Amino acid sequence: GGVWGDHAMNAHPQLTIDQTTEIVAYILGLAHQTKRASLPLAGTLNLKEHKPDDLTSRYVLSATYTDGGGALEPLTNSAVLILRPARVQVEESEKFRNASLNWDRNKLETVHHKSFFMVKDIDLHNIKTINAFLAATDKDARIEVHTDSPEGDIICTINYQATGAWDEYKEFGGQVKPTAGKHDLYFVFRKEEKPNNNLGAIDWVEFVR
Repeated sequence: GGVWGDHAMNAHPQLTIDQTTEIVAYILGLAHQTKRASLPLAGTLNLKEHKPDDLTSRYVLSATYTDGGGALEPLTNSAVLILRPARVQVEESEKFRNASLNWDRNKLETVHHKSFFMVKDIDLHNIKTINAFLAATDKDARIEVHTDSPEGDIICTINYQATGAWDEYKEFGGQVKPTAGKHDLYFVFRKEEKPNNNLGAIDWVEFVR
């Protein structure tokens, strides 16, 4: 149950139309390449095509492998990995509850006690801090970051203070408990003491090594 918002849940809502178009154009373009340089089966890639201050671009890694065959025809398999930036805009969240997503200002607004949003498949390896850029008119509260469900393990708590106005945004952060692997992260707003509605609005979260 609960209110999940009124926008359609696409397979990859974190991608804009421009980003999706670029990915599709890249994949279709592969069909017109007659010869491509191959990479070894194991190794590293230096991801250096983005600008130093670019916090929104994504890398798309495509891998295809064909075995040597045998009694059967050679088998081919492929996979595509999309690497998102360290800063995640909240409007790109896959789920949210008991809050309003303002598409004009690209903010999650009107959050209350137990409101949450979810960001999918975050690799927490070496992540030390999670920062949140938010505004709160007149109430102090906190954001608990849970793994895999709104009631999952808490790996980070971001305490924040009122910023004085609904559009006065400031950055707050919290330390992350060492956590292995990829997880869906649920950012749950908490303030047990009443009044505990209208706890603020949030623009983005950032994962810091």
